[in-house]
Amino acid sequence: PLHLLLLYCVFTALVFCALYRRFAERSWLRPCLWLMLLAWLASVLWATLLSRDTRGAYEAHWIPLYSYQVLFSGDNPEILRSNLMNAVLFYPAGLLCCSLCRKSLRSRRGMLRTVLQLMLLSLTIELSQYWLHCGFCEIDDVLHNTLGAGLGFASFRAFEQNTGR
Repeated sequence: PLHLLLLYCVFTALVFCALYRRFAERSWLRPCLWLMLLAWLASVLWATLLSRDTRGAYEAHWIPLYSYQVLFSGDNPEILRSNLMNAVLFYPAGLLCCSLCRKSLRSRRGMLRTVLQLMLLSLTIELSQYWLHCGFCEIDDVLHNTLGAGLGFASFRAFEQNTGR
């Protein structure tokens, strides 16, 4: 299911770019973007919490960049893929939130507030995985999710500058 979610995230980004480039001034685009954001949120919650077995892992790693210590020690080469997937997972959120909140994101404060809200969403998911025993709770996941959202923001800014909006 996680691979399908990643495909969905890439698909969301591509559909967003196509819609935004062609229909940025249309009144119906904003509700479509909200629907895309809600669909993204539902899929992320399904993949990270609702579809997992509650008899699973009950462990937390609170050391920042711990996953890279494990990766470089050679214990688990799968960690790098997991880190990349976590960044890709939140990329559409950054892209969609930036487009939906364009006016409030013109200031650094507004942009920081939105990135912090997405970081808190990621932290909430991680803590829920811990409390519900349905996944590892790792600070690195929060960092990578936040990085993905930031890349979505940066992509939107670059996209907006290239299209002259």
